[in-house]
Amino acid sequence: MMKTILLHIILIINLLNYISGSRRSAPETRIPQGALRGQFLRTSNNRKISAFTAIPYAEPPVGDLRFEPPRPPSPWSGVLNASQSHPICPQLWDVPGGSEPRGDENCLHLNVYTPQVIIF
Repeated sequence: MMKTILLHIILIINLLNYISGSRRSAPETRIPQGALRGQFLRTSNNRKISAFTAIPYAEPPVGDLRFEPPRPPSPWSGVLNASQSHPICPQLWDVPGGSEPRGDENCLHLNVYTPQVIIF
């Protein structure tokens, strides 16, 4: 089920990408859960791409959902800011003085980078 949701998200963003390019200050698109606003970035060879980061692909595994299979994300209203970073999943840093775990259990996010964005 989660693979299907991820594939739908990627397919929709790529399909949107294929139909039209965006000349806006920030790329926008829609997925089944709601609207997204990303950001334009440049690759190392100066190619312009659209970046959509911190897209939730499952409900946060916290509280009653901890140690349960992932559940599809709830739809949101308005436009989700998909131009910010999201927390990494919890991990223990194996460096001197770094024994404190870092990260957040609410880390089920997806980053999508595409050369164009298509708006339906």
